[in-house]
Amino acid sequence: MFSRFSTMFHNVRIPGGSGGDRRVGGNGNNGGGGSRPPTPSSSTYGSYPKKSRSDRGGKTGPGLQAVELDNSAAVISKIAHLYAERLLSDITLVINGAEYPAHRLILCASSDVFQVMLMNPNWNEAKESKVVLQESVECAQIFENFLKYLYTGGLKLELQNVLHVLILADKYNVKDLISLCLSYMEIHIPVAAQHSQLILWLQYASNFGEHHAKIAECCRNYLKWNLESVSKAEDFPHLEPDLFTSILRQDDVVVFDEYRLYQIVEYWLMCRTEKGCESDLDAEMENEVSKMVYQTMQHIRFPMMNPRQIADLIQSPLIRTCEPVIDLMAMAMNFHNGCIENDVDMVPSSLSSLSSRHRQSLSSSRNPNYKFFTPRLYCTDQWSVCMVTPFDKLQHYQAQTLVFATPCSFSELLSKSDKQIEWCLDFYPKAVQFQKFCLIGWHETTEMPDHILKTVRLSVVCRSEGNEDVRVHIGILIAGSQDGVEHVRKVVNKNHIFSERDRVLNIDDLLPYGDLNPCAQCVARNRVQHPSGTSSSRMGVGFPPASPSCPTVQSDNYNGELHQNNSNSNTNSCWNCHATELSGTKSCFLIGDCTIKIRIAITPLP
Repeated sequence: MFSRFSTMFHNVRIPGGSGGDRRVGGNGNNGGGGSRPPTPSSSTYGSYPKKSRSDRGGKTGPGLQAVELDNSAAVISKIAHLYAERLLSDITLVINGAEYPAHRLILCASSDVFQVMLMNPNWNEAKESKVVLQESVECAQIFENFLKYLYTGGLKLELQNVLHVLILADKYNVKDLISLCLSYMEIHIPVAAQHSQLILWLQYASNFGEHHAKIAECCRNYLKWNLESVSKAEDFPHLEPDLFTSILRQDDVVVFDEYRLYQIVEYWLMCRTEKGCESDLDAEMENEVSKMVYQTMQHIRFPMMNPRQIADLIQSPLIRTCEPVIDLMAMAMNFHNGCIENDVDMVPSSLSSLSSRHRQSLSSSRNPNYKFFTPRLYCTDQWSVCMVTPFDKLQHYQAQTLVFATPCSFSELLSKSDKQIEWCLDFYPKAVQFQKFCLIGWHETTEMPDHILKTVRLSVVCRSEGNEDVRVHIGILIAGSQDGVEHVRKVVNKNHIFSERDRVLNIDDLLPYGDLNPCAQCVARNRVQHPSGTSSSRMGVGFPPASPSCPTVQSDNYNGELHQNNSNSNTNSCWNCHATELSGTKSCFLIGDCTIKIRIAITPLP
């Protein structure tokens, strides 16, 4: 037996060391005349590997290279074929009479809800071959596409269907699809507002709670900062009263003036009450209208209007239905006549039945629920100024300077005086440079080197005469553009007191410095990725395409990406070393021909 075992190794070539291949057999140098079979550790094997080649640092010989295969697309295609041809289906989903054959395995793997419904024996659906699902008409129309996504990970998202896709994804807890829908919505809010989808997005996200808090906040901010444009959309009258009043309570609502805000509220009320209070109403209907009018109108800050505007409102049919609002207007007239101060007794007469102590508590500036004398962000030339900066023509560290003046008070009596507050604004979009200087001391002089502060800065200087403190609210509105839709993209708010010794306020990081001022590595990478010049800026800054069409996105979720499908193939470049490429329709801080547009509103605080 032992001799037969030795014969098995006879004339077998084993790769050896420097001496070439060795032959295993009776002539081996084993000290036993060749009758002893070699062991793996014996010198007969030379450099015979103890481990596989793949274990030795990935080194492979000729013809043995390792290849990483990714044939996931073909596998997904096979799974999609099962759905398309309705092969081997073991369950049928029925939605509004339409039947969709499916597979329990795919449904349970994709959805936690389906997993419980179809695998838990306590559920009747787990025992049925047909399951009836109740869906809205809009969701039923796209359910087939939703079901196909569970098989393929592919889905076409559009402004008109993304909300209903999200509703289905939320209902059946398809987490990856939820994430894709929210990302799409966050990027396309300005375009959604133009196509009457913003209010629907906002109300659904707000009602869903903390799970969609981020997209709800983005929609709410866009509504606050672009209220005038949103109010012209078809979906604006559908804004729920609670949501609208929550917006009206905010100080950072951007509007031309308070009178314009009243007109927006009046239009919304006229649409909500349908009859517009023009015809005779029965007692019950009149009471409901009066409640709705006061619910919204109590948040209008009438002292921020001038007396002529307040007088014009008396003729409004809506105002006549709500006596407490008339009392608020009377208080505003007293403010302009100097009968009351803007920091005391700030209580509407509708609360006159309360004790004076309670009224003073309500009127305190610490109470966030009542800010009758607090201004908002007004875009009128009386309180704000617009600064348009040609970004591509501005040198590094160069500032654009603008000087303007504002009244010292909203009160008509005080503003009649010639006293105004003069402001000097310096805008640094391309960093701030501090020149080197010498620090002269008692014993020695120290030379300080120059320093570059990489930030986008706005410097506000108060030039008012006298030694009185100036207490103001500063609002900086930064414009953005998406698909030709110009909008307020970002708002920065500051409350500040300019004292006699401190007349300068520096506001840094107004905009992401890296987005506006790409490093050399980003510029070089952009030129390689876009050799044909799709980036249209001399500074290497790209622009979103100015296409009015609705953007669509094709989701291929097996690799977790959103692919932009737009008629314009231009895409923004990657400006930040740590950022990824953005879709071609993402909102950009650069407007038109490479300019930055900001508006600075400065209003006195009570």
